[in-house]
Amino acid sequence: MREKSWIVLILLLAPINFLMSLDRHAISIAMPVIRKDLGFSVAEASFILSCATWGYSLLQPLSGWLAERMGPRRVLFGAAFLWSLATFVSPLCLGFAPFLLARFGMGAAQAPDWASSMLVLKQRFAAASRSRANALLLGFIYLGSIVSGPLTSWLMLAYSWKLAFALFGAFGIVISVYWLVCYRDPPESIRGAAVPVEAGAGRGELLRAPRFWLIGFLYFCTICVQGFYASWFPTWLHEVHHVRLKDLGWLSSAPWAALYVSVLLAGVLADRLIAMGYGLRLVRTGPPVLALALSAGLLAVAGHVHGTAPALILMTGCLGAIGFVQVSLWSAVQDVSGRYTGFVTGCTAFWGSLSASLVPLGVGGIVTWSGGSWADVLLLPAVAAAAGAVGFFWLRPDRPLLDVKEHAGGI
Repeated sequence: MREKSWIVLILLLAPINFLMSLDRHAISIAMPVIRKDLGFSVAEASFILSCATWGYSLLQPLSGWLAERMGPRRVLFGAAFLWSLATFVSPLCLGFAPFLLARFGMGAAQAPDWASSMLVLKQRFAAASRSRANALLLGFIYLGSIVSGPLTSWLMLAYSWKLAFALFGAFGIVISVYWLVCYRDPPESIRGAAVPVEAGAGRGELLRAPRFWLIGFLYFCTICVQGFYASWFPTWLHEVHHVRLKDLGWLSSAPWAALYVSVLLAGVLADRLIAMGYGLRLVRTGPPVLALALSAGLLAVAGHVHGTAPALILMTGCLGAIGFVQVSLWSAVQDVSGRYTGFVTGCTAFWGSLSASLVPLGVGGIVTWSGGSWADVLLLPAVAAAAGAVGFFWLRPDRPLLDVKEHAGGI
């Protein structure tokens, strides 16, 4: 059973998450060309960069509930197929409003991806190996961001940005059908999905748990840092350090490569510390506190250095540190959520998506307000990282969000 779980993760779950991570970096890489081609202003580009995450955000809590009720197999297929369709048709939308609508639809379609994936890992992996499973899945997501940068740049320069998005969409349709044909929900998850209506009482208690909201706040802060890289970082390199378009793809992928390595290291380290007898609270909160504090410091310095190389090194180190936060936070969500992993994951992802949608607008607002200056934009993610480092002290992953005995009727 243990070997089968890893096979499911590597051959089925990882490819579908890899697929839907391609666009997260591709749209930011393509944005300078899209702006020139379609005549979008900085403000319009900000809305386009953020609208997919608005669609993703709004449907997160519902998608978590849907994954619990219907099972990850059908829900994840629908998400991947509709995401691919929206990505495929987006090059046909040549005006601001149609392009904005296509991006919003793509984000809304993708909403169930992470809640369904977390539910699969919760069902198939014990706590002792869950950090490595989370790390491997996150690694494939960040691998998609690494690959999409150079791949999108090459396709744009050799052909066009429109072909790049059309190919991503066509590839996604194939992967979504592959998932539907090959994956089966375990029988216990199907029975668990048929929860009685009164189980909603348990969700009501979750909404009154302070740490439920704390988890959302922590992810909001984390994605405020990561969201800058997924939206404005390539443009920041181009505007501040005058990186040429042909070099933008691989240079902007360097931080994502560091993030990919760090999540794998974080997963191995966390499971190793648990095996050595260290407490869950130390394992889940110590690394992210240090990582977020480091990220805040690196961002504060990176905004004031001269030269592409030192700035890129600092920014790469910053995003690399976030890998320890991601692995710790999502492992903690599975530790404390009990039967409501899908719902808690969806609500947590909502706050992250909300953050990701606000960051492009915040950065665009800072640039516009300062008369086109990019000097202070890194203060936004730096402050968020510092706030997240403080917040992790109150996480308490060793205690469930709900008292199982007290709320047995709702669970």
